[in-house]
Order: sequence, then structure tokens, then C-alpha cells
Amino acid sequence: MTYRVFAWTAILYFGATAAGWTQHKPEAFDSVAAQTLCLSEEGTTLEGYFPMGFVMGAADFPLDAGFNLRDETFRWPLFIHGTPFPTTIDATDSHGFRYFSRVRGAEVLGGSLARAAKEGKLSIKTQNYGWLPSALDANGKTYPRGLVDIFNAATEKYLLDYAEANIKAYGADSAHAKAVVLWGLDNEWEGAPNYGTDARADFAPWLHRAYGTIEALNAAWGTKYESFDAATQGKLPTPQDYAAQPAAFLDWWNFQTETFTTVLSRIAKVIHETDPQHRGVTHKSTQQTIEMPGANRERTFDHAEFADRMRPYSGGYYGMDIYGSGDRQTYEANFIYNCIRPADRSAGYGTFLCETNNHGGPGHQFASTFWRLLGNGFKAVDFFTPGFAGAKGDWASFGFLDANTGKLRDKAFYAARWTSMIHRTERFWTESAPAEKMPRLAMVLPRRDILLSEPSGRDRKKGKWSYPENHRWMVFRWLREQGYWVDVIPYSKLQSSYLAAYQGLLLIGAEHLTADECETIRAYVNGGGILVADERPGYYDEHHRVVNRLESLFGVKFKETARGALKVKTSNGILTGAGRVEVDPGTAKPILHTTDGKPAALVQTQGKGTVLSLPFKLGSLISQAATTEGVTILIDGPTADSEEYLPTATEMNLGAWLGELLGQVNLKRAYQFPSTAKEVSGKIRVEQPMIDRRGNVAVVISNRALSLTQEIIPACTLEVTLPGGPWTSGYWAPAEHDGFEPVKVELVADQRYRLSLPAMASAGVLYLMADHAPLLGIARLGGANAPRAVDKETLQVKAGVPFKVSVRLANTTVGELTPGTLRLITRAGWTVTPASQPTGAVARGQFKDYEFEVTSDSDDMRLTPDRLSPIVARWNDGKSDAAIISTVVEAVPAPEKTRRLLSDNASFPASYPYQLKTGVQYQYLAPVAAQIADPERDGFGKTSGRSLLNGFASFTGTRDSQPFWNNRGCHAQYKSAAVEIVFDLQTSHELSDLVVVAGPGENKPVRVTAATSADGKTYASAAEMTPATPRHEMTLKLNHPTARFVRVKVEWSQPGGTLDEVEIWGR
Repeated sequence: MTYRVFAWTAILYFGATAAGWTQHKPEAFDSVAAQTLCLSEEGTTLEGYFPMGFVMGAADFPLDAGFNLRDETFRWPLFIHGTPFPTTIDATDSHGFRYFSRVRGAEVLGGSLARAAKEGKLSIKTQNYGWLPSALDANGKTYPRGLVDIFNAATEKYLLDYAEANIKAYGADSAHAKAVVLWGLDNEWEGAPNYGTDARADFAPWLHRAYGTIEALNAAWGTKYESFDAATQGKLPTPQDYAAQPAAFLDWWNFQTETFTTVLSRIAKVIHETDPQHRGVTHKSTQQTIEMPGANRERTFDHAEFADRMRPYSGGYYGMDIYGSGDRQTYEANFIYNCIRPADRSAGYGTFLCETNNHGGPGHQFASTFWRLLGNGFKAVDFFTPGFAGAKGDWASFGFLDANTGKLRDKAFYAARWTSMIHRTERFWTESAPAEKMPRLAMVLPRRDILLSEPSGRDRKKGKWSYPENHRWMVFRWLREQGYWVDVIPYSKLQSSYLAAYQGLLLIGAEHLTADECETIRAYVNGGGILVADERPGYYDEHHRVVNRLESLFGVKFKETARGALKVKTSNGILTGAGRVEVDPGTAKPILHTTDGKPAALVQTQGKGTVLSLPFKLGSLISQAATTEGVTILIDGPTADSEEYLPTATEMNLGAWLGELLGQVNLKRAYQFPSTAKEVSGKIRVEQPMIDRRGNVAVVISNRALSLTQEIIPACTLEVTLPGGPWTSGYWAPAEHDGFEPVKVELVADQRYRLSLPAMASAGVLYLMADHAPLLGIARLGGANAPRAVDKETLQVKAGVPFKVSVRLANTTVGELTPGTLRLITRAGWTVTPASQPTGAVARGQFKDYEFEVTSDSDDMRLTPDRLSPIVARWNDGKSDAAIISTVVEAVPAPEKTRRLLSDNASFPASYPYQLKTGVQYQYLAPVAAQIADPERDGFGKTSGRSLLNGFASFTGTRDSQPFWNNRGCHAQYKSAAVEIVFDLQTSHELSDLVVVAGPGENKPVRVTAATSADGKTYASAAEMTPATPRHEMTLKLNHPTARFVRVKVEWSQPGGTLDEVEIWGR
């Protein structure tokens, strides 16, 4: 049995085509291969492919913008009850998208458990696995959305069997299976503390291994249990008991986490081994379990532990859903990268942001955020979400299209330039890794302390999304302001070989450390490393027992006193903080005191290294400054729920103070600006250089990614440490257009270079190429007064109006670039003069510019508004295309000539500007009524419905209606193999397009014909489409007949077809 993914038991994200997308002859940009060199026209994934896609939604915007990946899933609930998967899942789209395909066995079972819970049941009976229980909360009740019990052996067997059957159902040789590039596990499944019988039984031997004797456990927990079994059968800690029972709480959570990540990795192993191609497996985990204490306590997920277990099956990718911008987004993505990266720091690993966006932020913030991530191990993405006219909730807030009008938001244009920038050097971004032997710092993210943390006072809501009181990403931000490169690392990277790459190590709030971790830290310092630590590092072990293993390393004596507040007077004002620790200096030298004379910073030489101790919570600091009016205000910087800086003259106080302090222990900045550039210092982020095995280097530079204001960074001089070289020049490519310009690079001393940056509106890339294919660029289109799109950068063009396109070809190879051919590709119906040009030899390090003239389609009705119109330049060396670059323009048809929706389809909101309400009606000519169910929910014999016009039952923007998402009232079904329908527009209109969208099921139309009539009596043939393979959606060009009636005939290869929607466009 062959099963197409549009059937009721599955969801395939991305509809086949978006509203109103038409084509009047073969369209080059109908394929994802049009804008990349790493996908073949035949659909083969080539070396260097960088996955870039969207979660759900229609395909038009992602296709126009150069994306190449789609998120999909296949659910088979019947597997629980013994019905096997279909033998083959076979569904492909006509665009060549690759698939990120997720196996959702836990979600399927969880849904059944949730439904059972509503009936008061704690388990469900299955045919092959017996009774499968729900996970239970501390009160013995099920979780609201239904969570599977991963401690139950039968449940684990079901999960493994489901995964194996799911992968086998794809079939090794099906077109769909070949298009999969990554497998995924469920959706944001991160567990929860499970208090069920099996979990309690497994906890006892875990405690025995951890403590050895019950006396040791009782000493840690402050209890009097007689056995480990007794300890697990009583009241176990809840998420609210972290402060009252810290030792028991840590043990219970670590046990739960170990089990959960083990089971997840076993599922991944089954998927990886069942797949004949052994493709990578990743998981849609979330940022909430990185450093949000409240969320961490409600879930049982450890990213570092999971990354270590998943690495053999991952294909090099670690999946994560992250929303945000700027420093916070960089901080979290960098941590995840250092989780999946192996201890030998080898290339071939990176983060896959399976769901991401800068929330609903502007385009310049999108650029400043996502350009930066490329310097932090970012290797694949699925953005959420394309958006569409009529979207609601998150689908509206995060969309790249406006939900009211369908118009492109400014970030849509930046997204197109982002993919173009990737495609220009796609293989480089796929293969590169951060350059070694660079001046960088490591900051440990201490999960044990996070679990026990109170929320930060900076977070106004103080809910489960709050960050800890000792706010590490604020410390990260202060360090980045001061020109330090910082890697955020997990406990597992506290290895001597890994730490050897860092000039300094930061322990911020790391009071709970194991014996091995402490010894590694001690060895790092004795070997010459610089340690910066706040509070009492290593004061507790992993079971919250006081051990104080690192006190001698710091040369101080930590006192057992109440943790209070502190004030420190600096040249820039008063700093206030929390978590003050009383210390006796011992052999350490105080270099800073509080306002009441207590040590606030102490330095100790240890072996060949240096230790800087800060006995308070560094991340809690805020700055007090006096305004010009004499009023004291608090400068606390961004918060977890607002990442904006307070725009004052003293907003950099904290970072400046910390930078001066680190300078006293000889921690060197990776980059800095001359004293004459104070207006940009702290506002620019220079990311770690990325380098490939051929010595090519790229450095991403951006502003701070604010949303309320766009920070324009003026032209400035930068000094930065760079690998490779020696370099004398590079190319700067800004995020605001698809061109690049030469930049002078001057060696100052020992890998330190000085370069002059042009003004920067958001972000860009500095290319330093030692041995790379030629680079192509397309300069900013149009003159200074040319009309621009909403991003204020993209050229707007009218029908039939020519414009110039300048393409730059730069030789970044090792020798002279031999002659070749440069060609420019546009939409069908547009013209390019000349279509191609020969290129002469170009010396190494030089470039040449070539001019083309492009004229848009002269027919306004063929210029679809609010669509990106790509223009692609390709350079061929005589053997194959070796270089590529894309740009986009926005076509703006004349308002009075714009094509409009005439069929009143309910999927378009009343605010959609390109529609003309006609009061359209339709009736069936064939088959007979007994063979028609319109709508399908009312059964056969019903022909009075409007299911062909009442929109899609999809809240995601996909162009299909899944029956389990609605009441099945959005599509029609027929017992015949053909149907003929007449649509009456009430008055005559000039017609341009007919769109026919199939409904659910594997039986897709094989032929559509259309005829038009002015009087409803005499019809003239208008269009016909017979695709090579059945299509979910077909668009027919009607060539501008003036008519009131449209007769549509749809044919299937067998009876039982469905129709979802019919759209008629014209004016």
C-alpha cells in the first residue's frame, strides 16, 4: 500500500503553493535548486548543503527567498492498537525541498493518554504492549497534556518499535525518503518529573550507586531512612522543594534527567540504524531548559548530557528551538554548540535551530541576530513561520508576512539576503569551525546551581521564563561589550584538553562541582590559566554536601554568614549587587573593596596561573548613576523579557568596570577600537572568526540587535585578532544588499590586524579568502531616489520598466581566474540584456564588474504583489557553475491593473487588499447529487455547501485541510472520477488565473480543464493542465478572457477524489 502524506493520519508542512501564485510558462524559480549550487536540478543533495527552511506554512515565500528545507511529520495513532504503518509513505512536492522529518511516537501515545485521563484513567490498554501508564505528578495525577512513562519497560518498547516502523514506512528508495536530510524526535518533548511506581523503583539503585551507604544519603538529605527503598517510597521532592530540600531535589532531578536522555538517545539510535543511509537524528529541544530555573525544575532535560549521548547518531547536528535576539540568542546558541561539539573540538558539528525567530522584531534586528549566529556554530535552521493573510496568534506575530494584508514585512527582505549570503559561500558555512589559537574565554553554565536558583530581579514577571538571580547572560553581554570572545560551556567540557583553548575560565555561580571538575579547574590554573570566579566555587559537591574543595585555590576563607547585599564605588558610579559572601583574605590580595571596607575582588597567584575571586553574585550587579537633573537611576541593562538597553550616557558602566578588572589579571581583548571611536565601542559585536580546512576565513560583525531603535554604526577603525594570513585585504558584505566592497587590512603585530569598516546598519560579513571559489555580488539596485520596499533597501519595480543590475566577480582562488561565462536569471516573462556575458581573466585578489539590464514583465496582472522576485547571477568556468549570488526586487503592479481574488474565498481576511467581492455562486453539472458530498461532513447527496470557497482548515498557512484539525467542513468528496462545476461571478471580469486545490487523501487530480462564458450558454476553452504526476494544487493561466461564468472540470485516476478550494483571479 502506498500512502500519501496528505491523508488524515499525517501532516506535511508547507502547502504545495501559496495563494495566487501563477506561472505562464516554466518558471526557473519553481525549484529550490535555482538559488544554490548545493542542490541539483534532479533533486540530489550535494556536498556543502546548508539546510534552511520554515516550520509550516505555504511554499511561495520560502521558495522566492532561497530556502530549501521543509518541516514535516507523519503520525500513525493506529500503531498503538496494532495497525501497522503503511508500507510506504510517498509524497513529494514539485519544488525539490529537502525534509526534516520527525518521528512522534511519544506525542501520539501522549494524546491517547490525555484522552484517557479525561475519563479518570491512568493508563490505556494496547494490543501488543498491554497496559501503558501515564507519567504521574507529585500528587499521583496525570499531566494535563499527557506524558508517557519512560520508566515503564513496555512503554519504552513501544517507543522504539514505533520509531523503527516509522522509518521503514518511508521506504529506502522512495522519492520522499531520498529527500529527507535529517530525522527528528517529537516536538519540544523535555520530560517532567515522574512519580510513578517504576520511577520510584529505579531510583533506589541509583541512590545506592551514588552514595554507597544509607548513612551517607541521610547525612546529605538530613533524613533518617533505614534503606534506599524506604527513601524512594516516601514523599519525594517537588519542583517547589528546591530550596527546602536541595540535596534530595538535585538527586531526584539528576536521576530523572539521566533516564529521560537515555531513553531519547535509544530512540535516536533505532532511527539511525533503521535508516539505510544512517542520516542524522536531532531533537526539537528548547531554550527554556538552558538557564531558566523555573522551567528547568518542571522538566527533566539536560542538554549537555543529551548531546553526549546523541553525538554518534546526530549527523553533527543538535536541535533547539530558540526565540530572541542579540546577545541572549548568541549566548544560548553558543552554549548548545559547545554541548554537541566533541572534546577534540573537531569540525563537522553545529546547532540546528529547528524553530526560531527574533519574535515579531524588525528586519534590522533579524539581521543583527542571525548573521551573528553563524560565528557561533549555527549550521541549519527552520524559521517560524512564513505567515499569511488571515493568520492568528503566533502565526501572525512571528510571520514574515503581515497577517492582515499578506504584505511582506521588512524581515522578509533581510531573510532573502541572509539565504543569498549563505548560498554565496554555502560550502564554507557548512564546513567551517571557530578558528583555534584565538584569545577567548570560557564561561561554565552550572546546571546544578541553576536548578537551585532564585529568579533574577531584572525579570519583571519573575515567572518560569525568568533567568537566575546571578544573571550569566548579562555577564556574557558585558564581556562582549568589552571585546572579549566568550564560549559558554557545560560541565562536560571541563576537560584539560578542551580548556587548553582558553586564556581564561569564568565560574559564575558555580558552587556545586564534582571532585573531578574541581581537579580539572585546579590543573588549569596551575598550568597557567586565568580563573575568574564569583561566590564560592566548589563549596558543595553534586549532592549539595559542603566540601569546599577550591578554597585553597583562591587563597581565601569563606565564612558561613548570611548572604546580603553589597555596594562598590567605581569611577563610573556605584555598583550594587546581591549574594555577598564574607571572606578572610588569607593569601589572596584584595584589589577592590565595598563601600563598607570589605573585600570585593581578590587576586591570588597559583602555580603558573592567576585567580580572581569576586565574593558576590556578579550577574546581579546593577549600576547607579546620576542624571543631568541630579536624579539617581538604576542602569540594569536588558532583562529576560526586554532586551533593550536603557539609552543613557552611562549604559556601558558595568561592562567598562568588568573590562578594567579583567585587564588587571591580563585577560586580553580579542578586538577593540581606538580611543577616538568611543561612540561605537560596546555597540559592535565582532564574532569569532570561522575558518575552513583551506584556510578561508569569515568574520561576522553586527550591532546590538535592538528593536526599538536601529543603531547605525558609523565608519570606524577596528583592531582584531585573525587567524591565517598574512592578510592585506578582504571583502565586506553588508546585510542591506547582496554586493560587497574591498576593505584594507593591515597587520599590526602577531595576528593583530587593523581594518577600516564602512558604516553598518545592522550586520555583515568580512571575507578573507585564501583558497575559495570566486565570489559573486550584486550591488544595491537603483539610484538614491529609487522607490524602496518596506525594508528601505529593496528596489521596487513597475511593469515593463527596465533597471540596471551590476554583478561583481572577485577572484578569491589561489591563482589567476580563467575566462568564463556570467549569466543572469529572472522570472519567466522578464527579460535580461544581455542574457549572458563572457568574463575575461581576473588576477588573484582583483575583481571586475559586469552590467546587465533587466525589464520586468509588461503585464501588470502577471506581477503578483507582495512577492519577492528573485534575480540570480551564476558564473560558469566552462565546466560547471562555480559561483552564485541572488538578490530580490519587489514588483509593484499599477493598482488599477492589479490581479484580484474574485471568488470570495474565506481563507482571505476582509483586510486582504487584493480582492473584489463578487457574491460568487457555484453549482455542479456532474456527477449526480448522490455522488457528491459538499461539504464532506454532511455525507453524499449534499450539493448546497460552499466547501470549495470556505477556506482551509489550517491555522498554519498550509494550503490543505486536515480532517483531524476541524469538523471536516472545508472540503468536498466525490464518488466519481470526474466532477464539473460552474462558477458564476455575477458580472463579467477580465480573468487571469484559476487555482484548484485538492483535499485530503492520496487520490490527487490528474487533469484540470477550464472554459469561460459571458452568458452561461456559450463557452470557450480557456486552459488545460495535465501534470506529469498528480498534483495537490494546480494553477491555470486564463489569458485574460472577459467572462462571468467559469466552468471547471477536474479528473482523477480513480473515483473518490476530494477538492478543498477553487480560486478565480482577475480584475
